Amino acid sequence: MGLSSLGCSNHPKDKVAKNVQTKEKIYIFGDKINRLPMESAIALDKSKLTTWLINNYFHGKTIDIDLAETSKGIEIFKIEIKGDIATNVPRHYTFINASKENGYLVPIEFNKVINVNNEIMFGGIYNYREYDYYFIYSIDGKDLRLTFDSRKINKEGLKIGYYRDDECREYQPNRLMIKYDNKASISFYGIIKKFCNDGQDRTSQQTQPISKEKVFIRLDYNGKSWVYNTNSDYEFW
Repeated sequence: MGLSSLGCSNHPKDKVAKNVQTKEKIYIFGDKINRLPMESAIALDKSKLTTWLINNYFHGKTIDIDLAETSKGIEIFKIEIKGDIATNVPRHYTFINASKENGYLVPIEFNKVINVNNEIMFGGIYNYREYDYYFIYSIDGKDLRLTFDSRKINKEGLKIGYYRDDECREYQPNRLMIKYDNKASISFYGIIKKFCNDGQDRTSQQTQPISKEKVFIRLDYNGKSWVYNTNSDYEFW
């Protein structure tokens, strides 16, 4: 579904917009992402694509769209909502134009096209409030599937970014650095500062960290799925 919580559309309804509006439901937060119900010509024209997305998903919000990468004929566009939005609404999205008929919208900030065993996948950062998580999508016929979701690793989830600086932990950098080995592994690394002992809250006087811990996280593709490498150096929280 679209961003109905952001309010009613205030975007001018010109002739082009009326011709490309759809009444079909668009849902982009599940494990299976259906192709967008748009005409193929729209995906090939940045101006028409912008208008279509504003009218059919972003409901009048101002968005920026930029081509991020082209790989094996697939175009990947970064999308950013401009202006004020609710804290629980993602600001960054990715549009994937996989073919003339297959275009997809996903709620991630695009990071990398991943080619493993002749499979094409798309990695990116999903942000929710003060947390960053890592998602990987793959093409499955006419659909896109969420094949890795770091929220589902361990019961606490694998957080690759954290943006609070007044709690027990601070990430340095706020989003861990990301490295892809161009084979079958993705790594994240950085430093986590700890300001509290276990079972205690941080006090206003605690301005210096109790400890600084290097973080190293590795994800490996085993031919069927992405798995968390247990040799990673990361404390779930």
